[in-house]
Amino acid sequence: MILKAAVAQVPNLDPKLIEDAIVGCAIPEAQQGLNVARIGALLSGLPNTVGGITVNRFCASGVSAVAMAADRIRVGESDVMIAAGVESMSMVPMMGNSPSMSPDIFTRDENVGIAYGMGLTAEKVAQQWKVSREDQDAFSLASHQKAIAAQQAGEFNDEITPIEIVEKFPNLASGEVSIKTRTISLDEGPRPETSLEALASCARCSPTRAA
Repeated sequence: MILKAAVAQVPNLDPKLIEDAIVGCAIPEAQQGLNVARIGALLSGLPNTVGGITVNRFCASGVSAVAMAADRIRVGESDVMIAAGVESMSMVPMMGNSPSMSPDIFTRDENVGIAYGMGLTAEKVAQQWKVSREDQDAFSLASHQKAIAAQQAGEFNDEITPIEIVEKFPNLASGEVSIKTRTISLDEGPRPETSLEALASCARCSPTRAA
């Protein structure tokens, strides 16, 4: 749906001119497995001639996809490309469904970009650069407030494709299924209720307080 909406924003573009779809995905398995770029291109109704490449560079997967597509155009290999990123943080668990890594990954002290998770990375960044927990919370709150103000001003309207969500609630006693539909038209990341007190109470996602 998202790829279809993106192409629709360029009504004069012949979809047959699209050379390839490069899509970043940090954990390409399960619901977002196989070649999710090619699958997405086909399900969006693009011509079969549009290829698909799935790129995995963890958190930089989507940015890398954009860079690769831009390079293809820059060197003259293609005129039209699709670059995107996809990730489900709810359906595909962190590190995948059944992670199995070589013990050698953990035998060295550096392990940069391999064994370090985002939490441990945040701890080390806070320690090295003397970024206090209070400063991080204040920055996070300011970021939320800016994002919410931009939403209310309609700044993101052209970037969002509304999606209708259909939820089904079975009644085991009666056997009936109630259906509820709702439309998602805003990024759900910014939380209006966020406060410094709420952020400070989140201990399990807190980087170490820097000295």
